[in-house]
Amino acid sequence: MVGDIHVKGLGLSFPQQNGIHEVLRDVDFVIHSKEFLVLFGPGQCGKTVLMEAIAGLLPPTAGSVEDAQGSPLRTQELCMVFQKYALFPWKTCRQNIELPMKFKGVPKQARRKRAADLIHLVGLDGFEHSYPRQLSGGMKQRVAIAAAYAKECPLLLFDEPFGALDAQTRLQMEQELVRIWQQEQKTVVLITNSIDEALLLGDRILVLAGSPSSILEEYDLREFPRPRSLSDRPLLNLRQSILDRGFFENEGGGDLRCE
Repeated sequence: MVGDIHVKGLGLSFPQQNGIHEVLRDVDFVIHSKEFLVLFGPGQCGKTVLMEAIAGLLPPTAGSVEDAQGSPLRTQELCMVFQKYALFPWKTCRQNIELPMKFKGVPKQARRKRAADLIHLVGLDGFEHSYPRQLSGGMKQRVAIAAAYAKECPLLLFDEPFGALDAQTRLQMEQELVRIWQQEQKTVVLITNSIDEALLLGDRILVLAGSPSSILEEYDLREFPRPRSLSDRPLLNLRQSILDRGFFENEGGGDLRCE
């Protein structure tokens, strides 16, 4: 197991024609083992850049991302799920889920059983032999989530996975993701620009904003029982408190409205 993950003084800049564009500066936080951490902030604030740095896809300009032993994370210790469905269109639901296990050399019978378990876990019984073109957006994302769990990585990174879904499907998928996380006991980091999604899903919320961006605030939601509802008064009070802080008054937007 990867254990706690330490993001230490992370900075990331990109060269431009007129100089250097600094996206992240002095980003410090810990991802606790088996927690559901949400990185919340407006669009274009560097959330995806931060996640790609955690995943090792972008080398940081400063700082580091380390596991509990102080070593860099290895690619086999994590898996990313994107907003766009990363599925092979010529493979069925079951084949897409089996593929990560096939690459790892898992025997056919074992990966077939694990795929069947995951198909049941994400609620796709009866669609094992369907191709992505035959599935709805929410069903495709279920396949992508099941494929991510099939890799047996201790850390799952979700990059606004439900942003392309309609409001009703998005809420259903949020609830399903929490249910799967509770059953599978993985460490999850999810980025979103929706305050409601952050409140419904997170054990903790880290607010990312600014130019360059950094962590402005942390909110601990572990005292709020699951499943959660935005009609619950304590959660509504916290929502209003976050909005009243005015984190994004000078930012370029962000979906802060009720879904």
